[in-house]
Amino acid sequence: EGELLTTAHAGGFLPDVVRGIVFEDVKNGDEPFVLKRRDATLTRKKRRVVLAADSGENLTLAKSVNDLLMVVYDTLEVHRTLARDYQILHRDMSVFNVLLSPHPGGRHSKDTPVLTDDVLQGELRSVEKRDARSLIIDLDNAALLQNSKVSKIPKELQCRTGTPAYIARCVASGTLYSSSTNFFWESKMPELTGRAKDLYVSLYGNDRYERYKDGPGTVHGGVIPQETEEETAERADQLPFYHRWEYDAESVFWTMYAALLRVVPQASPQESPTSQKLLNMSWKVLYEHDIPDEDVTKFDDSRNPMLTLHRSVLASTWLPAMQDVAKLVYDISRHVSPAYAVMTPPPPHDDHLHEAIQRLILQYLVDHRDNPVPLIPGRLRAVD
Repeated sequence: EGELLTTAHAGGFLPDVVRGIVFEDVKNGDEPFVLKRRDATLTRKKRRVVLAADSGENLTLAKSVNDLLMVVYDTLEVHRTLARDYQILHRDMSVFNVLLSPHPGGRHSKDTPVLTDDVLQGELRSVEKRDARSLIIDLDNAALLQNSKVSKIPKELQCRTGTPAYIARCVASGTLYSSSTNFFWESKMPELTGRAKDLYVSLYGNDRYERYKDGPGTVHGGVIPQETEEETAERADQLPFYHRWEYDAESVFWTMYAALLRVVPQASPQESPTSQKLLNMSWKVLYEHDIPDEDVTKFDDSRNPMLTLHRSVLASTWLPAMQDVAKLVYDISRHVSPAYAVMTPPPPHDDHLHEAIQRLILQYLVDHRDNPVPLIPGRLRAVD
């Protein structure tokens, strides 16, 4: 972790990424403590990292839904920056490692990306003032992407790692799909409209917007297989698994889902029997989710049904003041559900799912600028 943090902050403080100030081997007597796999092969030395004074808070302490969504947006933007510019893939995005309200300081990196505050204000802040709304911590499971090609995938990227409730479905199973429901590619890259598109193009440029645009025969830039479901499954079983960028984006989605599910809106804090029942069911699925043993080759992830719930069921799961939030979650889930890696060919841009989720969040933030949905910070919806 220490070496990766040094790389991330080499050109100055990269907002949204925790800083470390001391890195040292954890010792077993005089010898470094070594982490090993079940087959006893060495993986790496365990290191102790002393972190700087960067501080953040749990997502459920957000003051409003908009504040929480801005944290998610910035997390995705910085995550793709880490992967693209620094070749670092986090691999353990969760509610424990994605925090809000950091208190940054220091010389900012020249590579600091455009963040939500810049987009919503319609003006790019100076690098020194371009603070993120979020803080990504714990890079202990992160991996370097350098020289990682499909023909030669590093063993580290083939490992399944993550936090059970938030781990991407394919990472949990170590396969390219976890259910036949993943073989439906229906949601093209979202198109922004009105003020949201104007702000996006103004800050990111039209080239970035057009880069992800779908044509008549593509979804997220990938092509839907022209074969039966059984043929797709058989072909997918022969393809190598490795940790793709989109899997971390899915983990951010589950993190967002869990936080939005539990926060309490000021306008309508009371549960109905229906909302309480559906909340309990969803929370049970998330927090009873586990990672199967490595010898389990066929695994239907228990969270798959959460991605294909009827719109009305999702609406009934959330409290009245958060009905538009439920629609946003519904829209995003349609982009998270598919198995993009088995498309022929897959999407050409590794950050395609980041882009899709961020566009939907941006459209929501612009459309709800005057209705941020104030929350009761620190209060959570009760679950059985």
